[in-house]
Amino acid sequence: MDPERIRAVEEWLPPQDVHQLQVFLGFANFIRRFIKNYLQIAAPLLNLLKTGKNKKEIGVKVQQTNVVPPPFPLSETALEAFKALKEAFTSAPLLRYFDENKPMRVETDASAFAIGGILTQQFEINGHLHWLPVTYYSKKLLDTETRYGTGEQELFAIVEAMHHWRHYCRGARHPIVVLTDHANLVCFMTTPNLTRRQLKWAEKLAEYDFNVTYREGKKNPADGLSRRPDFVLPKAYTTLSAAETVRHSFHLGSNDYKPVQEKLYTLAVMTLRPRRPVRQVRQEDVVPNINMDGGTTGTPAVRNLSAREASRNGDAVV
Repeated sequence: MDPERIRAVEEWLPPQDVHQLQVFLGFANFIRRFIKNYLQIAAPLLNLLKTGKNKKEIGVKVQQTNVVPPPFPLSETALEAFKALKEAFTSAPLLRYFDENKPMRVETDASAFAIGGILTQQFEINGHLHWLPVTYYSKKLLDTETRYGTGEQELFAIVEAMHHWRHYCRGARHPIVVLTDHANLVCFMTTPNLTRRQLKWAEKLAEYDFNVTYREGKKNPADGLSRRPDFVLPKAYTTLSAAETVRHSFHLGSNDYKPVQEKLYTLAVMTLRPRRPVRQVRQEDVVPNINMDGGTTGTPAVRNLSAREASRNGDAVV
């Protein structure tokens, strides 16, 4: 078996706290019905969620406040259960070989620090068709990529997954269904106003025959792959907005520089605001009331100036 197909799951580290355990078991929950004796295998891990207070509430609090929960020791039995579930994710009968005659689905997700995806196809089990995984993919975001907006990170997850599986996706016999939990991406390929980065991505995606479909996040199995514990940003890591970066840059720490510092900061933040078209700026700020597109000569002051210049040159003023 190609190790790339299962690398994203095999490199998944054991959970170190309740939230990481919830992420892993949430991923397992999507495909538990295809794992024989799932409850018996996962019991040592599920028991860790039953101890103490309601761990589900603690997990939600962690996500909302970014407070790191206290680590808990993973017993030998729980560790064996974790390894057994990973083995079930990456072997038959759950993991299937790619069949070029079957339709494909690419399921992607992005978090603040990583992206993930699952390529699935329809296979028959006991007379019923089910979407089963063919290969997994995940990638930690670079520092610059963590600064993308949520929509761009979700789009980047689609671009990277399609490129990673290009040997499957190019020339597919059926249109590929791309599932995302970001509704705005459904109309991405027909959106007229795109940034330079988005245009570059659209050009890459034009190589494939696909349709984007929205599916709410709680039904997305790729969610866990984008939240692997080894991808989590360090505790001391912080991301600043553009305005915050400027504010820190002009923090000189001296009273002598305060007037200059405040003026530079004000000018710098102004440059971060959305800019108006150049033609509009000229009309409103440089020469008021002048029509750059018509045949008029602007305000009376401008007309008088034009008349004086014309008289010097001996030209007729219209």
